[in-house]
Amino acid sequence: MPKLQEQARKMEDRVASLRESIERRWDVESDETTRRISESDASLVALFGSPEEAIKRADQWMSGRKNARKIRESLYEVERTGRLREATAYGTMAALTRLGANEIMADAWKEVPHVWEDVCFQTTAEAGYLPIANSFMPSLPREVRMKQEFPQAQFQPMGKIEPMIKVGHLIEVPTELEEDDQTSQIGQLFSRFGKGIGIWKEIAFAATLTGQSITEGDLTITPKTYTDPDGTTGLYTTSGNRKNKTSNATPTANALNAMNVLLKSIKDTDGKKVLVTPDTLVYDPTNDFLIQKTFAGSANDIMLTTTSSGTSVLNTTELTSSNPFKGKLKLLECRYLPAGAWYYGESKSFSFIEAEREGIQVLKESPDSGKSFEFDCSRWRDRWRGAFTVAPGGARFWTEGSSGN
Repeated sequence: MPKLQEQARKMEDRVASLRESIERRWDVESDETTRRISESDASLVALFGSPEEAIKRADQWMSGRKNARKIRESLYEVERTGRLREATAYGTMAALTRLGANEIMADAWKEVPHVWEDVCFQTTAEAGYLPIANSFMPSLPREVRMKQEFPQAQFQPMGKIEPMIKVGHLIEVPTELEEDDQTSQIGQLFSRFGKGIGIWKEIAFAATLTGQSITEGDLTITPKTYTDPDGTTGLYTTSGNRKNKTSNATPTANALNAMNVLLKSIKDTDGKKVLVTPDTLVYDPTNDFLIQKTFAGSANDIMLTTTSSGTSVLNTTELTSSNPFKGKLKLLECRYLPAGAWYYGESKSFSFIEAEREGIQVLKESPDSGKSFEFDCSRWRDRWRGAFTVAPGGARFWTEGSSGN
C-alpha cells in the first residue's frame, strides 16, 4: 500500500507541474516568466484532454510497459476519432517522447545526494545575466539634533553582474533501439541525463564553496576568483576585517568554538560587524564519523579507543565536557569536497547563490531533418542554464576549518 501511495503522489506532482507550466507560459508582451513550456506540450494536453492522460501515455513508453511502435499505434486510435491526422502522428510521437523524457529528468536529478539546496540562496535570473548587490548593511543611524542635517547613509546598490552559463550534452540513439525498447532502457537513459545535471550542480557548488577546482572523472569545474568589496581576492583569508580562516584543523568542538568566535567577529569594509548567524557544517565523508560523534550524538558517544595491545576498537565513553553545539547544527555531507575539508557558516544567507535562468530540459531533433534523418537515429540534447556564484561580501558569512589540502 505505501508503494502505491508513493506512485500516486508522484503522479499528482507531475500533473501539477505540467498544469503550472501551462498556466505560466511565456508572455511576449510582459516578458515575465519563471518557467517555459513548449507548444508541443500544450498541444499534447489539448489532444488527450488533460495533463493526466498526456503524462500517462508518455509514462507508458518510458517505463517499458509499451514500446514506441505500440504507442504510435495507440496514436492512430486517436486519429480515428478525428482528433489527430495521420500526417501529424509522428510529430505527436516525438512530443510525447520529449514530455516523458523531461518528466523523468525532473525527478531523477533529485535522487543525487546533494547539499547545495540547503546552503545556497536560490533565485531566478530574468535575463542572460544576474545583477547582484553586496551583502553589507548601510552605515548605522546617528542622533540628529534639532535643525541638524541627517547624515548620508553609505549605500552601494550594485555589486557585480554574473553571466549565466549553459551546461548539457548530446546523445544519439538508433531508431531501432528506440522503437523496439522492451526494457525501459530509454527511460533509464534520461534518468541518467537528469542525475548527470544533479551531479554537475553539486560539483559546481563544491567548487564555489572551496574556491578551488574540483575534478570528477573527465569533468573539472574551476570557479571564478572571488574579489571582495575591500579589494582583496580569495574566499578565505587569515588577516583583516574579514578574517575567516585559521590553520587547518580537525572539526572538533574546540575547533568549532574558535571558528564560531571568528565568524561572529567579522566586519564589513566600514568596520561594522556583519552579524552572521552560523547554523551549518559542510564537510567531506572522511570527517563524517568525527562530526557525527562530536555534534550529533548523545552524552554517551561511540568512540574509537586503543587497547593495550594497540588494537582500535569501538567503546562507549562519556564525553569529558559538554558540547553546546550538539544537536543545534545542520550537518551536511558533500561528497565532492577535498578529503578532510570542512566549512562552517550561515546557510541561505546572501553569500553563495544558485541562480537559474532555465530549468533542466531535454530537446529532441526533428526526425525528418539533420543527422537524425541522415543516420536514421534519434538525437537528444539536455541542458540547464544558470550559475553558482558568491555575492560581493558573501565570503564573510562562512569560515574554512580546513581546505582538505
